[in-house]
Amino acid sequence: MRLYLSAMRINDIKRYRERRPDAKLNVLLSYPYLNGDTSEILAMWNRGELSSVILDSGAYTDQNAQRPTNLAAYIAYLQGCGQQYDHYFNLDSDFSEMGFSAQNLENLIQMRQAGLDPVPVIHSVYGGEVQYYVNQASPIVALGSAQARDMRVMRRVFAAFLNLQTKFHIFGATDYSRLIEVPAFSCDSSTWRRAGIPCHLRWWNPASPAVDKTEKIYFGSFDRERNDPTPYFNEYRYLGELQAYLKEELNFELYQLVGPYRVENLMTANIHHFVKLEKLITEEHLRRGFPY
Repeated sequence: MRLYLSAMRINDIKRYRERRPDAKLNVLLSYPYLNGDTSEILAMWNRGELSSVILDSGAYTDQNAQRPTNLAAYIAYLQGCGQQYDHYFNLDSDFSEMGFSAQNLENLIQMRQAGLDPVPVIHSVYGGEVQYYVNQASPIVALGSAQARDMRVMRRVFAAFLNLQTKFHIFGATDYSRLIEVPAFSCDSSTWRRAGIPCHLRWWNPASPAVDKTEKIYFGSFDRERNDPTPYFNEYRYLGELQAYLKEELNFELYQLVGPYRVENLMTANIHHFVKLEKLITEEHLRRGFPY
């Protein structure tokens, strides 16, 4: 399975590759936030320094903005640059879960008429949307993040495509215990960044008895919010094991996660956690005999 890291900047990638020079990340870019980093990230992919780069329309993020993503502009960009991505997603304007959106389908049709091949995104399991893409035998389909929260919904959608070769991307989901239950081709998350900013570190603790052995540790100041249950690093039961992991995997000393560059270093460590999580999910998929 491919786990795409969203909200990536070029310096995030460079910092990680300084620690893991042979690493090839999967990166998801978002159309509304394309900037000066974009060309350099695409150049890295063309040089073989990244595993894959895909493009999200960003419509879910900016749906409430004063100037949401414009379909004509998105089409124009993809007509010039779409071939630089492994694939790109449809521009959705309606995120209702109550039925098959005519507006989203119209956007998809317009993009196809413009010579593009966008990946459709399912937002509702009602109203015929799932069956429409089953009938089309779409090679790649995405599942919106709202649908990915319910395991019953995910199983229902995957079951509908059971006899097809359709690959599934799941938006905004990297929960190990759920992703191992379905043969998803890819998923994405920005948690590596969102966890690093409030000084949270994520790592896979082999000693944990849980199915999902991901654990969180806090490396920030002592005046954090009281309702944050994440343990302080100096109170963490497996601190010795964590230190050994950080040293062996990333050549980090503990002081580097509490010093002046702690946020950047925590983000780097969190990136590595998701790289390892991708491998762990893939191994479990293969053990279960899921197709690839």
